[in-house]
Amino acid sequence: MGHQTRLSETNHMRKLMDLPLLKEQDTPKNILNEMEPEPVQAGGRDHPFRQKFGINLIFLFPEGNGDNPSHWGEEEIGLEVKFGKKRYGGIFNSDTRIQIVDHIANYISRDEMKNTILKFIDSKFKDQLEGFIKIGSNTSSSGEDLDNYKVGAKRLNFVRKIMEDALSKVGFKDTRILDLINDKTKSTYDYSDLSQHMDPKKVPPSSWEQFATLNVSDVSTLGLETDEITGVEHDIEKAIGWNINPNEDEIVNALERLKTYSDIVDLDKRFEEGLQKVINDSITDGWTSIGSDTKARKYVYKTLNKAAKRSGKVDVAAIADDKITISLNQ
Repeated sequence: MGHQTRLSETNHMRKLMDLPLLKEQDTPKNILNEMEPEPVQAGGRDHPFRQKFGINLIFLFPEGNGDNPSHWGEEEIGLEVKFGKKRYGGIFNSDTRIQIVDHIANYISRDEMKNTILKFIDSKFKDQLEGFIKIGSNTSSSGEDLDNYKVGAKRLNFVRKIMEDALSKVGFKDTRILDLINDKTKSTYDYSDLSQHMDPKKVPPSSWEQFATLNVSDVSTLGLETDEITGVEHDIEKAIGWNINPNEDEIVNALERLKTYSDIVDLDKRFEEGLQKVINDSITDGWTSIGSDTKARKYVYKTLNKAAKRSGKVDVAAIADDKITISLNQ
């Protein structure tokens, strides 16, 4: 029986060797229609390069003023902002504004970030750039609602103008600056919530209630190319083998190379019956070097959902009893 099996495998390999090379027009549609790397905003816990990327500035204004802040600094650590290893912050003036504009422009001008913006600003992934710029303003509870709103709008315009000047310094066309500011920027306005039992005329305003913020998240290009997806596919097939005693550890290791939602979609297309069936057929009851198959299934669940979240998607994987479900309809 074993001899017949080896002969069968040998004949199969000969047939494969006799196959003509695929031309581009003969390439399977599931490969031709595969997606591509996409823009991902850094800073979240699911980003593969989890570091404190980004610029996070705060500007403090005198009461009723929306045009000229008195102080500035870094949002998380009070009146300080980190530019490299140095720290700046304190009284705001015209020289400070120039310094801030230059720093933001230099930050965006880095090859990885600028090239990512240029590549995807008009692509099918353009929505994933939304919110990489965030501006906000806040007012105290003193004054009438309409007056507070007007002051808040001025503070928003103050940080918006800084961002416009920085993008202009990078070299973007005015039309593109408008697109980045209007379509890719999230704006918020808020005011201090004073108890209904308190009289705003009797409660002195706090300087920490009167501010504007400007946040720029790092943007990079992530995702696997076609040959890299092929590598993941082949490693999974190798780990499964004849599916008599599949190597669950290697299946998990292969899936961990997926970086984005598009990667999951592309890999799913490679298997005739889908990635979900491949996983459920190969990760069954038993034990692996990382623990039980229950743990292996959880690793897969976490890995797929992390990749989806990097692309701004909701969870794509769930576990029901001893099976994993994968939904790719976003």
